[in-house]
Amino acid sequence: PFTLVCLLTSLRASGSSTIWVNGSLLLQNLSSSQMLGRILAMEFACCMMFDAIAATVAGRLLDQGYPKHTVSAGAAAVAGTLFVLWSLYHIYGNGAARKQFNSPVLHKSGIEEPFLA
Repeated sequence: PFTLVCLLTSLRASGSSTIWVNGSLLLQNLSSSQMLGRILAMEFACCMMFDAIAATVAGRLLDQGYPKHTVSAGAAAVAGTLFVLWSLYHIYGNGAARKQFNSPVLHKSGIEEPFLA
C-alpha cells in the first residue's frame, strides 16, 4: 500500500504542478511587463498563505480529536467543490476559455501563432 500511495501522490503532484505552470503562463501573457513581477509575487504569496492556512486548519482539527479520515474527506470535499465551480466557469466560456485569449496573435516577427503556444 505504501508504494501505491507514493505513486499516486507523484501523479497528483504532477497534475497540480502542470495546472500551476499553465496558470502562471496565462498570468504572464495577460500582464504588462511593468506589473509582471508584482503579479507573480502575489500569486506565489497567496499560494503559500493558503497552504499555511490549510496546514493550520488540518492540524487544529487533528488536535481537537477529529479522525484523519474525516479531515482528509473535508479537504477532498473542498477541493472537489472548487474543481466543479472552476469547471463550470470554464465550460460557460469565462476565464481563459474566452475567445480573446484563444485567438492567434501576430508577433513582432510577423509570424502568427496561437496565443498560449
